[in-house]
Amino acid sequence: ARATPRSAVALLLLAWLPIVAWHEHVAFRATSASCAWPELEGTTSASPDARVAVIADPQVTDFTSYRSFAPKGSWTLAAIERVSDAYQHRAFRLAVLPKRPERVLFLGDLLDGGWLTADDETFDATARRFERIFRWPGRDETRSSDSPSSETDEHPRTYMSVHGNHDVGYASRAESFPEIRKRHESRFGVSNYVERVGGVDVVGVNAMALDGDPRSEAAKETWAFVDALSVQQNVSSRNRPPRVLVTHLPLPKASYAPGSCGESRFGPVIQPRTRRTRRGVEYQDYLSDGSARRLLRATRPSLVLAGHDHDR
Repeated sequence: ARATPRSAVALLLLAWLPIVAWHEHVAFRATSASCAWPELEGTTSASPDARVAVIADPQVTDFTSYRSFAPKGSWTLAAIERVSDAYQHRAFRLAVLPKRPERVLFLGDLLDGGWLTADDETFDATARRFERIFRWPGRDETRSSDSPSSETDEHPRTYMSVHGNHDVGYASRAESFPEIRKRHESRFGVSNYVERVGGVDVVGVNAMALDGDPRSEAAKETWAFVDALSVQQNVSSRNRPPRVLVTHLPLPKASYAPGSCGESRFGPVIQPRTRRTRRGVEYQDYLSDGSARRLLRATRPSLVLAGHDHDR
């Protein structure tokens, strides 16, 4: 017997609903359940452990994301933003929050088009969406807020981040429009910092400035910060806690010990490319060898965390 249109629709729904349920809910919960915090031995009150969730490149969608079919002010952009926001919030709520992290560390590219957004009102609207998605402390709270993020979330978290190219632009763009970086920092915090997390120093560095014009404000500020870390390293290396270096741009393979990161470090999509013009660095996949080596010598990290590279 031939299936009626109504029965065909019913069969389609029966096949479709489990797929949606898996990808929209169960997959996140299953991923969260498959991970567990390690049990550490030897922690003390002077060197306690800490639970840190690391999130790379959320790139909250905006009018720069799909300009060909979702321009600013269009219904298609509104629909894409709504679906994208819901997806990221669901992933964060179901996969990350159940692990009850004490810190959430973003590796840059918080927003997709922060570097291209001249209008402060548009930037504020996108930043508010990011804050809602990831429950970032409001502007009336501190970045390291001790207040609950919501009525149903009683576990306070500290948020940390570094700048990405989608936030402030590559070096030449950031140098041409320094107000973009300052606006981002006023909202989400500075990118150069040392923050004690448990018994470890988390060292955030504004990697977007390292290969820029050494005369620029951002480059001078960042390298002064890095060089000061080198002085601290030499003075108090015996008593210094381990360091975790956090940058948005990854380190090039030639800058670290052979075999320490695997032969598959470079994939077919993201290659070590840099494009320079008279205005400076307009595009780069990785830090330059020289900047990376100088950075590693100064910080001597036990672990390096970086974003940007979506391929590996």
